[in-house]
Amino acid sequence: MEQGEAVSNRRENDRPHRGHRLTWLHRVGYVTTIIVTLQIGVLGTVVGYEWWKRRAWKAAIVEDTRTHSEPIQEKGDRYVRKHAVQLLEKLPALPKLNGDGMRFVAMPSFGTSEYALAISRPPNTPVAQGILIVIDKSIEQTGDRVRRFQMPLRDYETLVGSLDRLTDDWPGDERDLCADGSPAAFERIRIRHVTSGIGNCSTHYAQLKLLVLREVRRFAPGPDLPTEDDWHRLER
Repeated sequence: MEQGEAVSNRRENDRPHRGHRLTWLHRVGYVTTIIVTLQIGVLGTVVGYEWWKRRAWKAAIVEDTRTHSEPIQEKGDRYVRKHAVQLLEKLPALPKLNGDGMRFVAMPSFGTSEYALAISRPPNTPVAQGILIVIDKSIEQTGDRVRRFQMPLRDYETLVGSLDRLTDDWPGDERDLCADGSPAAFERIRIRHVTSGIGNCSTHYAQLKLLVLREVRRFAPGPDLPTEDDWHRLER
């Protein structure tokens, strides 16, 4: 009897300790839950921010590479766009292209030359008039080489027609981003309507660069032309 009472008393004495331990276990559980919730919240915020930043970055590339209804502008780009504007300034201005012409520049990252091209159709003439400027980037820096040429109207119309079909309403491409390559820019004038675009390594701009280069090789040949189809000129 006395032994049973002793056991009962021990159980009674243990109850406050068990309750105390349970209280601390609940507290630890609450704290752990809060910590995990905070970690999930922080992780979600970081992932969400990175997703938003990447989406904004892609949207900026699309906006930059789409066809615009204005001449090429620097738009705060101190590198590719600014250099494109500088090369375009070597060519006859858009108002001097008789309301029907194009300007084009290619800026290969490697190689020995950059290129600036203008072609227009003067009124009442059977041929289009062109000018090609080869800008030397070699160590010797021999200066710009200017070559004037003519193109039959039929070939000119084929060229600008293909250019218009390729570039009109082009929405841009988020994949047009690479460290090197051969950036290129074009401007097209039709009466008073001007379109332009600038890009590098997307399929769209690869087609555009090759389209122009093929006609340059036909009508303005010379040993200083690009050796590669992306407008790079590599000494062999």
